[in-house]
Amino acid sequence: MSCFDFTIVEGEAVEDCIKRAYLEKPIERPVKLTIRAVSAIPRSYTDNHADACLAGLEWPSKRLDVSQVCKSLEGLAYDDIKRVAMVDAAKVYGSENKIDVRVEDLCY
Repeated sequence: MSCFDFTIVEGEAVEDCIKRAYLEKPIERPVKLTIRAVSAIPRSYTDNHADACLAGLEWPSKRLDVSQVCKSLEGLAYDDIKRVAMVDAAKVYGSENKIDVRVEDLCY
């Protein structure tokens, strides 16, 4: 089973991130995507509020379009969007705005 991880930093093109992380040809078997959209904690939050966010007691309300992430990987990470068999997605707070993506080949 092959697997690769990459991070999309705010303002960076998805294609550039994938090309740096994955230099092989697109996967032609079923894949699992793990997507974590990380939102920076707003500066206006108090220290206690920020600590609660990092502890997972509060969730970001920013939009995460999972289908758009899947579509943008087509032709780069996998040959066809139909290859996406499983998706695990979440929005969390962290130090910077970014999207962490893991693509796993489900076949052995």
